[in-house]
Amino acid sequence: YKLVINLTNQIVYDYDIAKGTVKWLGAVKTLLGYSEKALRDSGVEGWINMIHPDDRKHVLDSLDKSQGELGNFRAEYKLLRKDGTYLDVEDRGVFMADDTGAVVRMLGSVTDITERKSSESKIKEQNEIRNNFIRIVSHQLRTPLTSVRWNLESLISGDFGKLAKEQLEFLKATYEAENEVIRRLGDLLTVID
Repeated sequence: YKLVINLTNQIVYDYDIAKGTVKWLGAVKTLLGYSEKALRDSGVEGWINMIHPDDRKHVLDSLDKSQGELGNFRAEYKLLRKDGTYLDVEDRGVFMADDTGAVVRMLGSVTDITERKSSESKIKEQNEIRNNFIRIVSHQLRTPLTSVRWNLESLISGDFGKLAKEQLEFLKATYEAENEVIRRLGDLLTVID
């Protein structure tokens, strides 16, 4: 089993709640830089201290909730490596109870999700750039379009003299088309906000 676990590039753990010990297998050295023994010797407190301070509360709250419900545990957080950097991980585990219903064990795995987080961050950044561009272009277009609308309204209302029927119909069609453009710009801004 150890060979298979090592091939997955994941960390697998077995937390004996009664004894307060954790066995770590798999890519502990590869992903975190620690030996399995060093991680095992640090115990549960060592693992808790490795969780990024910004993530610690939500991870422990989720852990307590899952243990209380004897349910599955899942959390994404940053885990401290031996070199002082942080690794984005997804932690999945399941709690197990004995015949009396007491929670005695948790089995789980820790997966490196750094690449996925990086991709999500890039996508988010690109979406923000696109949305900002659309906002700027939309606002820049609204001002001249509003001027065009006012000018068309003045011509249609006869402020500059009476127009022939064909001219009036042409200006009304242009006015409606211009209003449609402004409506679509408004819809576009609504969608991205």
